[in-house]
Amino acid sequence: MFKTISKMKMRDGRGFTLIELLIVVAIIGILAAIAIPAYLTYTVKAKVSGVANDIGTIKDALVVYRNENGAFPAAMADIAAINTTLGIGLVGQYGTTYAVTATTGVITATLGGIDSAVNTKKIIATPTVSGDTVSWAYTGDCPAKYVTLPGYTAS
Repeated sequence: MFKTISKMKMRDGRGFTLIELLIVVAIIGILAAIAIPAYLTYTVKAKVSGVANDIGTIKDALVVYRNENGAFPAAMADIAAINTTLGIGLVGQYGTTYAVTATTGVITATLGGIDSAVNTKKIIATPTVSGDTVSWAYTGDCPAKYVTLPGYTAS
């Protein structure tokens, strides 16, 4: 009887069969094939959202400047000029460049250092002034699936 029990214990501790291991590896491969592209899309979208936040900071500062001075400022070609003119501490993200067009207040962000799908693409925020109210329209050539700005239209 002792021999029968010990044989049963050895039999239970054999481990997994080759087919069971292959099935597990196949399932992991399928999950990875689905998850990795989705993850890459989300990381690009998160970085573009950071740029959208920068545009929001510039946009708010431009509205304050316009309310205090009666007009939008002269052209600002880079972050240093934007920070100096508008009195903000914008750092910029991922090599993206920002510019503001003279007297119109149009903000142009040229994406860089994010991903080949969006690098060199532009996001443009165009103000429309009606009395004391400034509303914004967002356009550009960055694919819309990456941009979280309300009403953004890709050209």
